[in-house]
Amino acid sequence: MLNRRLVGTAALTLCSATALIAGPASAATKTVYAGPNAKLPDEALTVNDFFRKSITIRQGDRVRWQMRGFHNVILPARGDKPPAFFAPDPVAKVTGVADAAGTPFWFNGQPRVQIDPRSAFPTGGRTYDGTTLTGSGLSQTDGPPPPYTLKFTKTGKFAFYCTIHEGMKGTVKVVAKGKKVPTAAQDRKAATAQLAKLTKQAAKLDDVKPPAATVLGGSDKAPVAWLKFFPKRQTVKVGQPLTFSVTGSQEPHTLTFGPEAYLKQVLEGQITPVPNPQGPPSLVFDPRVLLPSDPPPQLPPYTGANHGNGFFSTGVIGKGTPGGTKTTITFAKAGSYKYICLIHPEMNGTVDVK
Repeated sequence: MLNRRLVGTAALTLCSATALIAGPASAATKTVYAGPNAKLPDEALTVNDFFRKSITIRQGDRVRWQMRGFHNVILPARGDKPPAFFAPDPVAKVTGVADAAGTPFWFNGQPRVQIDPRSAFPTGGRTYDGTTLTGSGLSQTDGPPPPYTLKFTKTGKFAFYCTIHEGMKGTVKVVAKGKKVPTAAQDRKAATAQLAKLTKQAAKLDDVKPPAATVLGGSDKAPVAWLKFFPKRQTVKVGQPLTFSVTGSQEPHTLTFGPEAYLKQVLEGQITPVPNPQGPPSLVFDPRVLLPSDPPPQLPPYTGANHGNGFFSTGVIGKGTPGGTKTTITFAKAGSYKYICLIHPEMNGTVDVK
């Protein structure tokens, strides 16, 4: 996933974390977890869902969202769609980005990509009535994200989203005061059953055998996702096309080669706050993270020395991305080449070229 610490540090340049926390509860408060409500059996496994997914409260009650992972909580006005997470800057262009050899990358002059401010920063107040976009924004702390709490002042059914992960959605049903609602124990039981059902799907998703000369970036069936490459080690011949495919619906990936120190530098600066006189700073992505290292549609052969130091990347591949769901690369020289995903840097693998 994107580096939550970096995103939080960038957001902190403007907003105070106290903006995320509602005041003391004077009515009942129910808890919803954004992400798993219990430890998962494998560190490479993630579940991008809310637990429980549908919650019922009385008018005047609160919902407290506990963040378990890199998530936000956004409630659009009733009838509206949630904002996007990635947003092209309508004015500013990429400038001054050169490779290790000093050659400008192809994407100079392309629109900058930033996090939509409505997804990045807190919006609305501490109450919600369905008429105004309201949301947590991204966590602004290096430690565990603080909870996000809202009081619901109107009856009705209201949708909430994590805009980072497409399809991650839940609902709050608000009934009149005095109406019967599930107890906290019943909610916990339902959330536990929900997670148990989803965890069972994980074993099947982990049993993936890609075709020859193919690397699969992750394996997911929303909301369950494995954050690892399949296989971890693949073999191809010099000049033989290697297909990199991402078929899941929630987690995009990159396949990126390069020196460890250089990739670490890219990751540390993957999001930069840029002052914006009209409002909060623009949280701008390093184009080396999102875009291919060379102009699309076809990447050049990988030699191990591309761009002066061996940097070479597919850019973000996945459903709904400009890069599509698959790409192919070839290798000009025999050797063993290690790679990572710049979105989820804990994901890594090796291509052996014969």
